[in-house]
Amino acid sequence: MENLTKDKCKELLRQKYDSILLSGENRYPKKGDFTPEQVAAIKSFYGPWPKALTEVGIKPKDSEKEEKKQKKRIQHKIKMREYKLDKNKKKEQN
Repeated sequence: MENLTKDKCKELLRQKYDSILLSGENRYPKKGDFTPEQVAAIKSFYGPWPKALTEVGIKPKDSEKEEKKQKKRIQHKIKMREYKLDKNKKKEQN
């Protein structure tokens, strides 16, 4: 079993991506392109596979998706604040 560091995992992903592109394929590296030990190491350093590809610079970040998530979080916080304020008003009235 090889001893994989974060930098080695990053290098493995980039090398595999380059070899895929050179072979004429237009896709991102898959977990199946690596050994189970390599996949486990990559995921332990970078998290879920799509996030790993983004973190090492292979897959671009989906800024629209991130913006949508942030708006959703803000809306949820606003609703929770309004709920708590209403709840406190009802307590004060009783």
